Amino acid sequence: MNCRPTPSSERSARGSLPRRSAIYPKRKKNGSFRHFRSEIRGYERSALAMWNGNPNAITKNKKQHQELITDADFPDHVTPIIILGYQTGFDLGDIFDLDWSHIDFSNNQICKIRNKTSHKADNPQPVVVPMSLKVKNTLAQWGKQHGMRGRIFRSPITSGRLDNISKAWRSVLTSAEITDFRFKNLRHTFGSWLAIENVGILQIRDLMGHTDVKTTQVYAHLCPDRKEQSVLNVFS
Repeated sequence: MNCRPTPSSERSARGSLPRRSAIYPKRKKNGSFRHFRSEIRGYERSALAMWNGNPNAITKNKKQHQELITDADFPDHVTPIIILGYQTGFDLGDIFDLDWSHIDFSNNQICKIRNKTSHKADNPQPVVVPMSLKVKNTLAQWGKQHGMRGRIFRSPITSGRLDNISKAWRSVLTSAEITDFRFKNLRHTFGSWLAIENVGILQIRDLMGHTDVKTTQVYAHLCPDRKEQSVLNVFS
């Protein structure tokens, strides 16, 4: 049985739901897309450089994005979601399902069972991802704006589970003059950075929540060749 509400029933139900402005404050003029544009352009350059085997080309971009930490209010949920996608490696569905109970500020980590794993494994284990300073500040600021109970990101229409940012994502890419760049690419960028920064394949597997290390091997070509240095460290 199809329980999905029809457009007409959704319109009739909206009369009893909070207005968008009651959940998210009015968008600051042009501020949101200006911030999106700088974020996404940098992420795209990073992703392209890494997958072309040129990690040196993105050192500047990495430093720039580490400095983009602010305590200013977010106009809506899109920028925080983009930041989490890039610096935690969570899929969009996992970000939609993030709850404040998954956030451990005292131990500086996010602990959540990935949606993909929860459906396939008999005894799914949570992925534990340490929070970067930017992720921690972003979540702290978002919590300050909207409270720290229940879901982190709520639908501005129903105030329930957020399940789609396709229109906003397309607008961001259009504003940034970017084509053929999926939200999933932020997850690949996360894994690529870990490999470039000399994180071991097994650790990358754990941070990304892969059940099979063969999946993680796609990032192996980005790992520095540590054979010579390993021998020198032991026998020098």
